[in-house]
Amino acid sequence: MKIYLAGPMANVSREEMHGWREILKQMLPYSYEFRDPTRRLYTDGKMDFSTAWSIVANDKVDINYCDITLANMLDLERQIIMTGTTQEIIYAFERGKHVISIVSPKVSLSPWIWAHSHQIVNTLDEAAAAVKREE
Repeated sequence: MKIYLAGPMANVSREEMHGWREILKQMLPYSYEFRDPTRRLYTDGKMDFSTAWSIVANDKVDINYCDITLANMLDLERQIIMTGTTQEIIYAFERGKHVISIVSPKVSLSPWIWAHSHQIVNTLDEAAAAVKREE
C-alpha cells in the first residue's frame, strides 16, 4: 500500500516538518511505501510560477501514485496555515484516493475537510491504526 504524507511544510521548523513523518514511517510495517513531499524541498526561499508549478505537479504525481493520502492537520491548533495540505486533501479525494485526516479535537474543522476526508482521527497512533485497517 502506498501512502502520501500531506502536512505542514511552510512556517514550521525542519523538525516539525519531518518529525511526524518519520514517526509514522516507523509505526507502520515495511509493507508500506511512502511518498514524502519533503524530499523535494526548495530551500532557497525563492518562489516563482515555475517553481510553484514544479512543486504542485510533483505532488500531484505522488498523490496519483498512492492509495492513501494521510493529512496531518494537527498544527491547525497552533493556527499554522496549511493551504497546500487542504488542497492535497481535495485533490486526492476527487481522484478516489482514501483520505485520512489527523486533526486535534480542539479544532473547529472546516466542512470542506469533513466532506473530503474518509476518516478523521486525532493522533498519529489512530492514523496508523486507520491505515492498517485499509489493507
